Amino acid sequence: MEESEYERERAANIARNKALLQQLQLDSLSASLTASAKKAAAATPKPKSTPKKSTPRVKKERASGSPAPRRQSSRLAGLPADSEVLKRKFEDEAAEREKAKRTRVAGDLKFELGDKGWGDVLTKEDVENMEEGDLKTTRKRMMEMKLWEDFEPADLKITPERIYHLSFHPTTTKPLIFAGDKVGNFGILSCAPDSGSDEPDITQFKPHARTISSFFIPPSAPETLYTASYDASVRRLDLNAGKSIEVYVHPQEAPFSAINALDEGCNTLLFSTLEGEIGRYDIRTKDPAEVWQCSDKKIGGCHMLPTDRNYFATASLDRTVKIWDLRKMDAPIATHDSRLSVSSAQWSSTGKLATTSYDDTVKIYNPDLAKLARGDVELEAEHSIPHNNQTGRWVTILRAVWQETPEDGVQKLVVANMNRGIDVFGEDGDLLAHLSDQERVSAVPAVARAHPSRLWVAGGTGSGKVVLYM
Repeated sequence: MEESEYERERAANIARNKALLQQLQLDSLSASLTASAKKAAAATPKPKSTPKKSTPRVKKERASGSPAPRRQSSRLAGLPADSEVLKRKFEDEAAEREKAKRTRVAGDLKFELGDKGWGDVLTKEDVENMEEGDLKTTRKRMMEMKLWEDFEPADLKITPERIYHLSFHPTTTKPLIFAGDKVGNFGILSCAPDSGSDEPDITQFKPHARTISSFFIPPSAPETLYTASYDASVRRLDLNAGKSIEVYVHPQEAPFSAINALDEGCNTLLFSTLEGEIGRYDIRTKDPAEVWQCSDKKIGGCHMLPTDRNYFATASLDRTVKIWDLRKMDAPIATHDSRLSVSSAQWSSTGKLATTSYDDTVKIYNPDLAKLARGDVELEAEHSIPHNNQTGRWVTILRAVWQETPEDGVQKLVVANMNRGIDVFGEDGDLLAHLSDQERVSAVPAVARAHPSRLWVAGGTGSGKVVLYM
C-alpha cells in the first residue's frame, strides 16, 4: 500500500529530530571531554619559574572606621516590587549609610538664640488657659481657618532638609513652631502677628548628626525640650539658655524612633527604637536602661496614655498595633493586626487610640483597659477612616496626632493628606475640616500637628518649609 503524503512528511520529521538529538548528545559529550581535559591539565605540575613580584594589596578603610553597609537583593529577600516594605527598606538602607559617614554630636552644645524674648512666652499659666465650646462652633471656626497672611509658605523654610517631626510650643501668646529634619537640624519659627518685619523670625541649629525622629516639651517645664534621634542619642534643650545637653546614648547605637516622659518631672523616659526595642531610662542615674525586645521589626513609634502612664501603645512594621502595661512586659495586653504596616499610634486625653497604617486607613479605638488587662476582650477599631497614606520615598510618613488639651473641649485628630492639605477629624471619625490652599501650598505638609490647646494647625514639608493655618 502506497504511503500518503502525510505519512511521508511525518517520517521525515522523525528522521530530522533523531539526527538533531544525536548531534546534541555528541555536543554534550564533546563539552564533557573538553572539561575533563582541562581538569587533567590543571592537575599536571608545571615547570618551576621565577615568581613574579606582585604589588601588595592595601585594604582601604572607611574614614569613620566602620564598614559600609552591604546592599542586599530585594528579590532574594522575597520582597515584592513596589511594596511599602521595599520603600521603607530603601530609606532605612540610606539611613544606615549616613550613620557610617557621620559622627554623633557628643557632649554639651551651646547655641546663640539671640534676643528672642523666650521668657515672656514660656509660662505654665499659658498652658493651663482653656475655655469650653461645642462641636458646631468648632467646625464652623475651623472651616474659616486660613493660611498665615504675613508670609508665603515658600518663605518659611524652618530647616534645611525634609521635616521629620514638628510641634507647637504650648504658649498661647503666639504660634511658636519647632521642627527637626532628616539630617539632625532643629528649627524654631516665631509667628508674632503683625510684627512688621520683612523676614520671618527663624532660628536654626544642629544638635544631632542624623534624623530628629521625636521631641516633646514637658508641661511642668515649658522652657525645656527633649529630642531623640537616629544617631542613638537623646538631648535636653534649654530654650532660655540656648544650651543642648546629652542625657542618654543607646549603648548599641540603636536609632530612636520615639520618646515619652513617664512622670510629670520628666525624670524617666520611655523610648522605642528601629530595632524593635522599648526602653525605660531614669536620667537621674547612671544605671543602664531597662530594655524589652517587643518586636522583631522596626517600631515606628510609641505613645503613653496621658491619663495612666502605666499603659502605652506601639506601632510597628510587623503590621500590628499593641497596647502594653509597664508593670508586666512579658507580653502585650492587646494586639490588633493590620493588612500592612502600622506607622503611628497616638492616645487622646480621653483615652481614644488613633493609628495610621499603610492599608490606607486611619483607625480609632476605644479600648477598655480594665477588660483588656484580664485578657477577655479583643482590640477592635471603633472607626476606620479611608485615607491615602502612600507617601513614597520623598515624603515623610503620615501620622495622625490628637490635639492634647483642646480649649474648646472638642477632640481633634490631625493628619496630612497627599493633596497638599491637612485633614482634621473628630473622635467619632467625622471630618471637622479640610485645611487647604492649592494656590499657595505647593508641597505635601506631611508632618501635621495642632497646637496643644488653640485652633492653630501647622504642617512641615519635604523641603523644610512650614504651612500655618489660624
